[in-house]
Amino acid sequence: MQADLDKLKALSPLHEGVVSAEKHLGDAIFQAQSRVWEAATVHYTVLQRLARTNGDIANALAPVTEFFAHKAPSVVKAEEEKRGHRKGVEEPKGTRTAAAEDETTSARAPVVAATAAAATATASNGAGRS
Repeated sequence: MQADLDKLKALSPLHEGVVSAEKHLGDAIFQAQSRVWEAATVHYTVLQRLARTNGDIANALAPVTEFFAHKAPSVVKAEEEKRGHRKGVEEPKGTRTAAAEDETTSARAPVVAATAAAATATASNGAGRS
């Protein structure tokens, strides 16, 4: 038992150092990846703008454009969940279906009745005060 305790005391500081070094190494890698990604997107944007007027650049940029257009399966899944699996089902603005009109009419009827009842109650209360 004493040998294991001595081993624990000897290895604990080493472990802390390794964990700290791993964190610093991970942070350095992340920062480098971030800078590379930022530079790549800046250059890609510039090349896209140049490709509008230069066909050679547009042709050379085609594989890169295809790469940037690819979405990871996890991203596609998240977008589908956000939309509720209704891709392309959005109703154009200004159009209504017959079912939507029926719902609107039935939804307005109680409001009109409630408004009429409130007006009647207000009129009777107003008449009582005079």
